[in-house]
Order: sequence, then C-alpha cells, then structure tokens
Amino acid sequence: MLKSGYNRAWILMTLKVQMIQFGLFEISINLLFKNTYLFRWFYNNNDPEKGKWGGKPINNGRELLATVTDSLLVSTFFNIHLTVCSVDKNKPLDGEVIFHLHPTFHNPVRKVKVKEGKAQLDLLAYGAFTVGVSCDNGNTKLELDLAELPKVPKVSIEN
Repeated sequence: MLKSGYNRAWILMTLKVQMIQFGLFEISINLLFKNTYLFRWFYNNNDPEKGKWGGKPINNGRELLATVTDSLLVSTFFNIHLTVCSVDKNKPLDGEVIFHLHPTFHNPVRKVKVKEGKAQLDLLAYGAFTVGVSCDNGNTKLELDLAELPKVPKVSIEN
C-alpha cells in the first residue's frame, strides 16, 4: 500500500498501443514520478513474481533454464524458451509444471505436461521479467529473473 504523501505526487503517464501483425500488442508506458517512494513502489511491483518462488533457478533436484533471443517476427520483441528439467538422474521430472509469468501475458499461469523428462514453454515477449515455477505437486519452487541472464539482449532488459 502507498504511504501517506502519495496524493501529493504527480504522475505523467503516456500509453501507446499499436496493433502488430498476428494480433500482438506493443504497449509502452512512460511514467515520470515526483515522489521517489511512489517510484520505488511502482518499480518493485513492476515484476510481481520476483521473490515469490525462492529466488533460485535450481532447487530440490530441478532446474529452470531460459534462452532469450531476438524475434524475427517483430524487431522489438524477443523469443523466450523456458525449460524445467531434473538435475538428479535418480529423480526424473514427471507430471505437470506450472509456469508463472508476468501478468501482462494472456494466461500468465501456464500448466505444461512433462515430456521426456522436460517441461518446455516458448513465449514472445516485450522485455525481461521474473519467471516462477511450481513442480512436483507444489513441493518444488524455482525462480529466474530473465534480466539477470548473461546473454540477454540489452534492449529486453531496458523494456
């Protein structure tokens, strides 16, 4: 919740929505805050999955991996390939994996069935965000901030 004084802050917001081929939307929001507390509140809430899933991409013999590449469809978008797999040969991954994406995605909670020991999800995105994962019937939680990957295109981090 915002602390007292937020009503004295002023916000300048512009919103641009453009239709892009294949029914995708590009949304850019520019915010200018006078009140720094309000800015920190917005920034911390801009990545709502951050910190909810334990902060580790490896846990309980499972690993969340991601690759981010430039999209060939739309120059301002990125292809994201997410994979959850086992790092313990004696404990294979099976069942279903639940991916928790940024709420700007259509269906931000996605259930993926494990095939050949892996759960994989491909996305088209406009910027970096934190992915949360639940697997092993909720007993294992994984978290990966795409902005912290070593080879993420710089533009996706800035968006």
